[in-house]
Amino acid sequence: MGCSGSQISDPKMVAEVPPQPPYLGPPCEYRMENFLVPYVVQSDFGFMPVQGMSLTTLDVNVYNMALGSLYDLGYRLVSFSVVPSSYTADSHVKGDVKQTHKYQGICRKLPEDEQPQQWSLKVVKSFLPSKVFTYGLFRLGSESQTIADSNHIFQTISQEAANGARLVCIEITGFNSQNVKASTTAKATAGFSGSTGSTNMCFFGQSPETILGVDIFLEIPRNPTSARYVYQCVTIPMKITWTTAMDRKWNTEMDWVGVTSQYLGSGWRMVEVFMDQNNSAFHDSDLFTTNMTINQNCIFFFEKEQSKMNDNTPIYEATMVQYHSLVKMKSKIDTTITTITTFDTAWEPVVTQLGTFGWELVKILDTPVMNFESVIGRGFITFKKVMWMFFQRKIVTVSVPLAGVNPPPVAATP
Repeated sequence: MGCSGSQISDPKMVAEVPPQPPYLGPPCEYRMENFLVPYVVQSDFGFMPVQGMSLTTLDVNVYNMALGSLYDLGYRLVSFSVVPSSYTADSHVKGDVKQTHKYQGICRKLPEDEQPQQWSLKVVKSFLPSKVFTYGLFRLGSESQTIADSNHIFQTISQEAANGARLVCIEITGFNSQNVKASTTAKATAGFSGSTGSTNMCFFGQSPETILGVDIFLEIPRNPTSARYVYQCVTIPMKITWTTAMDRKWNTEMDWVGVTSQYLGSGWRMVEVFMDQNNSAFHDSDLFTTNMTINQNCIFFFEKEQSKMNDNTPIYEATMVQYHSLVKMKSKIDTTITTITTFDTAWEPVVTQLGTFGWELVKILDTPVMNFESVIGRGFITFKKVMWMFFQRKIVTVSVPLAGVNPPPVAATP
């Protein structure tokens, strides 16, 4: 696996991981936990842009305790994300709508060098304003100055990091579709296909002003620690174009190779890859073809221990695996209107196999790219969705024996 380029055209299904060279570091052992999570409406959040504004958000009780208990078994959370296109909505005649989404938590087993420090999981609710992330460095800690941004996400990370906490991930878990005329209004796109509220509605020319709720996942040290961490936030544009010519080709461009090479190459660790939900879409057409372009921002979070800010020795290397998988959407209309979407989560065997070569999952990124396959009967649609999976692992170097010193014998293969 390697960084072969940052432009990908017409991605194919990844059925298996290409052959890997031997890796001398420890493997990553994963554990996946799936949750069918209902939404609840809450109006007591003090951080919302308008006092008393309700937020339809995931019921945190469904997954918080379950994921937290895995820390007692020697695991740490690396990713919590929605299974794309797993949205289910039951709309009754009287107007009640029951909404659920499938989410997956992916944890890794602690290696021996991380076992002395014990952690606990903490989930904090927040919301996504229209301009959350800016390019630059923000130092988190009691003696450090944070960036000049008062949004609740950065405030939460700063407050927790001052006591030694570390950021795990940020996931969109809620929404409020009221049109709010405020500077923090998130002009984001509703999740048509049950994805993370990204750009799918742009295909239909809709982009309502929607406040998005998020969950901030943090790790709290159980033992006192003097370690504090600095985070670097880097915005990278993603450009997706679609041509409705005979081959209907998708083209996706994002310089993830450049940004990971720059920061991992100077001693940083990749923590999160997040879509900020601010997007634009436009199209042009002629007699035979139509070209659509979607511009989306991706934000890379990098972490470094504050005491090692001047140490630029590379510790990690990165790679990315991409595939697209089958999605089936079916609507049933009787006394209720039920929409059920199923998604083939083919990433489990890929994640597990890469873990045997030391690759630690950072993010399964749901891109806006999807290829419609067919419409079968009434209310039955199939399409394929493209996912990008980002991994990193520690760089392991083999020391060269000194002159005149024989290397140790190779262990016998059983």
